[in-house]
Amino acid sequence: MFLLLWSCSVGAGTASCDPPGTQVEHPKAAGCVVIEEHALLMVRTRQGWTIPGGSIEEGESPDVAAVRESREEAGVDVRATAPACAVPGKRFVAWSCERTSTVGPAPDGDETTEARFLTREELVGMPEGDLRYPDQRDSLVRLVDAAG
Repeated sequence: MFLLLWSCSVGAGTASCDPPGTQVEHPKAAGCVVIEEHALLMVRTRQGWTIPGGSIEEGESPDVAAVRESREEAGVDVRATAPACAVPGKRFVAWSCERTSTVGPAPDGDETTEARFLTREELVGMPEGDLRYPDQRDSLVRLVDAAG
């Protein structure tokens, strides 16, 4: 079970963040939230833009999965610092991460075709069809805003 800073509940085309303290039992997938200079690390997949993330492998903790997914999908080496947000119904958790090198971002050419930092304005102005999970846009923007 993980105690999270934010819980991003998804439903009916909207996403909202609940107060701190939401719990998610047995997460199945993890993502990586890297914010630099008011921009969020995102990757473009065949389904659209999203944060680096994917399935948690057997025996792997969510924070380790987030670090692995950042390296695999975005070519960015990071260390996980704290839980950032979750989608409890999807059993997904995202970890705030800090870069540990200046390499990347670069897409893997397999799962991702583009990897870069998107500004708040780019996230807000992006057409809904360009986002893999358009109902999570507001939550992603709030994470960028919270990073100051």
